[in-house]
Amino acid sequence: MPPPYYQILCTSSKYTTVEELARTMKGAATAIHAGGGVVKNIEWLGRRRLGVRMHSHGVWQREGLVTNIQCWSHPNGIHLLERTLRNDEKVVRWSVKKDTDFRPVHWLSIFRDIAVRAAKPARTIKDPSPYPMDPPYEPSSQF
Repeated sequence: MPPPYYQILCTSSKYTTVEELARTMKGAATAIHAGGGVVKNIEWLGRRRLGVRMHSHGVWQREGLVTNIQCWSHPNGIHLLERTLRNDEKVVRWSVKKDTDFRPVHWLSIFRDIAVRAAKPARTIKDPSPYPMDPPYEPSSQF
């Protein structure tokens, strides 16, 4: 049975630099890997105004940098991730969503689709001219 698919939405402080955000996301990915998970994608969603001002680590926040982490992980990997995010002062809030509707594509079905495409005959082009309205190219005898 494959591990469940999770989406983690993480909001960092607006004062966080790109290097600090990258370091935080690398730490999050390391925590997921340590728990036996696989990170599919880390997507930066940009700077967003928060719906409600939030208090985190002694500072009120009205804006934040939002990232989305998509991964397959066991619950102990998500527990390690939450502990990592909780201890990071740059992280304002995060939410973890277990996506039960997501069905990963089995690798055998990918190879089956490639084999089916390879078995089909190649499409032939009737007119090899790049511009269909032009007459066929005939070399000139002047040169």
